[in-house]
Amino acid sequence: MMSAIRGKISFPRVLSFDAFETLYLLLEPPFKTYHKFGLKYGIAKSPDAISKDFIVGFKEMELRFPNYGINNDLLIEEFNEFKVVDESNPVIRYSDNWWGLLISKAFHPYKVPFNMSKDLIEYFSGEAYYTDSCLVNTIKKMKMVDLSKFDEGAEVKVKNDRPILLINSNGDPRVKLILKHLQLVSDEMIAEDLVYISYNTQVEKPNKESFEYIINDLVKRGLLTFNNEAELLKYCWHFGDTYCTDLQGSINSGWNGILIDRNYGYDYFLEAKEQNFAKMEGGYLWDGDKKFIINDYKQLDSIFDT
Repeated sequence: MMSAIRGKISFPRVLSFDAFETLYLLLEPPFKTYHKFGLKYGIAKSPDAISKDFIVGFKEMELRFPNYGINNDLLIEEFNEFKVVDESNPVIRYSDNWWGLLISKAFHPYKVPFNMSKDLIEYFSGEAYYTDSCLVNTIKKMKMVDLSKFDEGAEVKVKNDRPILLINSNGDPRVKLILKHLQLVSDEMIAEDLVYISYNTQVEKPNKESFEYIINDLVKRGLLTFNNEAELLKYCWHFGDTYCTDLQGSINSGWNGILIDRNYGYDYFLEAKEQNFAKMEGGYLWDGDKKFIINDYKQLDSIFDT
């Protein structure tokens, strides 16, 4: 067990955020929203029944048409009654159809009108979500950290001596639409060209390739230089809400990981000693190595030396 008294950790050179349920959350349970939209179009199916069929349908869709259907032209032929939402944007064409087909499965045996599918897809592309003002302020503060003042890690160079803040999400193009709606991508926040979604990269967390893809891209674009990969990875961090996908995925890829556990769903804060975590002065948990557990965005300031 580690002592709760220690110095702060040198600030990351690369700090990656998960998107859904990390940067933004749903305003209400999704199937409550589905139910409301159904009633608007004359479909009276309960939220519980929608949830059950949605989950079954989602698993089927993942198997038959992985990665939101980007590589499956047959999807459009199979669900030819659903026209694409945005004919002019081929990047999101298949994901529109993918979600349209899933919506139809969630409301089975009712026939879903095209406009209802369109309205649901558009609503869950922005208005359905909110973000935390504390998180917004934390990101703005982190983005302005001057890395040149740190002697430690000086051999890892980043452009303009400012940390690279980015997003690594297992998602489709809706992620970028949501981020824009919530103003989480901007000059003050996270740059739009540093939003990595599995739909485009074709690699998903927790696979190591997802994290390697990002490092390779940053190097290729001249944003990051280093001589020793092991030294670089000391300053690469990923922050997310899922234990296996985010925390273990980053750790297994050689990065450091931070898990946000708002509702104590993983029991770490209740069983810190048994889990071999120490509760630190900032209120977060630390295993003495690469894993950190927090339950509030403010605790990020307690971890890093800024």
